[in-house]
Amino acid sequence: MPTTGKIDWNKVVADSNGASLFLPEKFVDQAKENEKLQAEIGEDALALSEKEQRLANRHQNLLFAMQEWMAQYGYSDIWVKNIGFNVDALKDGKFVINVVEPMKNQSYRQ
Repeated sequence: MPTTGKIDWNKVVADSNGASLFLPEKFVDQAKENEKLQAEIGEDALALSEKEQRLANRHQNLLFAMQEWMAQYGYSDIWVKNIGFNVDALKDGKFVINVVEPMKNQSYRQ
């Protein structure tokens, strides 16, 4: 179907073998509002995805900086450990991390 010029919707519906049909105009405004909201959700999703990527990058940079610091102070095997934040301690103004061995058969990732 051509996408330039005016579309003959009567022909589209007639040629659809019953797959397309016209609905009363009373539904038009609500359908337009739904499409507007869908576009807004799409924009919000893009913005959220960007924030999520920025957070992931910042988190990775923080983990790397912590590992570098720990390696300087004798934690030579810190590069193969799993590190997590203790969120409750952070809420109380303390930064506590949990350093654990990776599970067996788990590839290392943070």
